[in-house]
Amino acid sequence: EGCDAVVHAGIGTSWKRSERVSTNVQGTKRLIDAAVDAGVRRFVHCSTIALYGDAVTGTITEDTPARPKKGWDYAESKLAAEDIVRHAGARGLEVVILRIAVVYGPFNMTVTVRPLEALADGRLVLVECADVPSNTIYVDNLCGGIQGALEAPSSVSGETFLLSDDDGCTWGDYFGFFADHLGR
Repeated sequence: EGCDAVVHAGIGTSWKRSERVSTNVQGTKRLIDAAVDAGVRRFVHCSTIALYGDAVTGTITEDTPARPKKGWDYAESKLAAEDIVRHAGARGLEVVILRIAVVYGPFNMTVTVRPLEALADGRLVLVECADVPSNTIYVDNLCGGIQGALEAPSSVSGETFLLSDDDGCTWGDYFGFFADHLGR
């Protein structure tokens, strides 16, 4: 009650597939229903570029078809959640979907803290991914993108936007930067 907008960045992190999928899909539906019932104006849904799968070549744009890797419940459930969000637009809710790249920055355990600890200990090995685009976004840039989605005119309702730093880095470049600074 009393909120103008909701930013939904929830994600299922359970080790149980059913709980992950339920959080991503049913959790999104429940939050949409609550937002509509409360008279919220705008709903910003944080999704993922994982929806494009692992067989995409070339540049990914908002027009690139979503084709999640078969059996990857994270990407498949995030696509199902996006469908729920899109349909909420017909219920009078302004909806914006953000397909977010790999987020990095302080305190990110997955692509910052743990890999850099392994790098510092000489245990980080890149297997067949040094030349793969990292498709990353720095956490502050992500926050700016979310702010933009909140402040954009109502004409953006129903739109999907990709959020990624346009740095052209590969995973080799990304971890190479830190390796150079650590003298590894």
